[in-house]
Amino acid sequence: MKGESKGTKRRFHFYLPEEKIVQYIAKIIEVILLVAIGIVIVYTVIDIFLLIPSGLLSEIFGLVGNAFLVVVLLELFQSIVDFGKGRGRSVVYVMDATMSFVLREVIIELINGVSSMSDLLYLASIILLVALSRFLISFRLTKKGRKH
Repeated sequence: MKGESKGTKRRFHFYLPEEKIVQYIAKIIEVILLVAIGIVIVYTVIDIFLLIPSGLLSEIFGLVGNAFLVVVLLELFQSIVDFGKGRGRSVVYVMDATMSFVLREVIIELINGVSSMSDLLYLASIILLVALSRFLISFRLTKKGRKH
């Protein structure tokens, strides 16, 4: 009788370890990011073909913004892939994505004409802080790698 109840419990008991849950969620986020990257690329290519007759040079800056958006999404994708595999460098990729995104905003702001110098200084300070943090983390990671 005891053996039957254990067998029944095992048959109907659903157990999913936390690592598997994280891996499944990471895969879902990877797919979402890949779809987003694909959409941005398709949108940019369509935009190029629509803008050729009307003068591509006038709208080139929007295309540059889209290209930087793809870079940011790729950085985030790398981060999620590493996170799903259990690697510790995912924070570095997030910092890289943050710097890419803020740099994208600075470039767009410069191209469109600086609306506010304080906004530009604010964005520059964010880039500086993230870059410094990124350097310190990378320095610490390489220092740890040498010890082993």
